[in-house]
Amino acid sequence: GVFDPEKPELSGWLFADGLLTARELTQMSRAPWLVMANACWSAARPDTGSHDAATTQPARGREGELAPVLADEFLRVGVGHFIGASWRVPDGNAREFAVRFYERLLGEGEAARENVGQALLEARREQWTSSRSRPQATPEQRNAWAAYQHYGDPGDGLRTRVLSSNDVARG
Repeated sequence: GVFDPEKPELSGWLFADGLLTARELTQMSRAPWLVMANACWSAARPDTGSHDAATTQPARGREGELAPVLADEFLRVGVGHFIGASWRVPDGNAREFAVRFYERLLGEGEAARENVGQALLEARREQWTSSRSRPQATPEQRNAWAAYQHYGDPGDGLRTRVLSSNDVARG
């Protein structure tokens, strides 16, 4: 993630072929079903007053205000689910959370797929348990489980079977 407090409109996610900003989302022809904003600056607030000038880090207490803004933009273009952090999450925790969430959502091996809400709950629970077993964990690492916000229907999940034409006709 890239965040420019002087030009928040130039903030977004950096990919190999360029930067994806919130403004560009309105140009999407088809919205994804799920977006997980798990990048470094996804929790930063797009406001020059919310940053510590010495470190360019979001100021404490103000950093969670971009997640709702990004969620708003994604939901406006039709995304079914947006998951974002309320504050900056250490890389290891962010990776662990995403892996656990997707394992639960997609079903690992013979495990049944879970709905979005249950997958989130289990990812949070596993991260909380894991952080408690590491006495050297920092407060940010111990509390990373609580950073994630979900916008969407928690009971929604991936379809477990392909619909037949009869199913579609019945609605």
